[in-house]
Amino acid sequence: FALAGVWHMEKFMRADWRRQRELEEQRQHLDVQSALANGMKSIAERLCDLVLWLGPDLCVMSDLVPVSAFFGRSMIGQHFCSAIEEFDRQRFCESLERASEMRIPQCVPVTFTAGRDGG
Repeated sequence: FALAGVWHMEKFMRADWRRQRELEEQRQHLDVQSALANGMKSIAERLCDLVLWLGPDLCVMSDLVPVSAFFGRSMIGQHFCSAIEEFDRQRFCESLERASEMRIPQCVPVTFTAGRDGG
């Protein structure tokens, strides 16, 4: 009986160690992704006229002063594609697909419709 107890304890400890190791690997992976995203954010904010944060439904989540001033209205809740020119929409959607598949942020310059209704 003692041998069976030791065996079960060893099995439990190994499973716990394995879970801890997997969690640590996931945490490290998330740290790398977060650092990459923060780097992309910093670069975009320095090089781009406007930086918009989009939700999973592609609606604008941020409404910073430069964004509202550029569009002449608040963009919160507006679908991003309504603010870009028709000829850029396909390229933008392809970039989103690549970013999703590769899990790497993408940078895509687009032409905004500015004060007009973009559809």
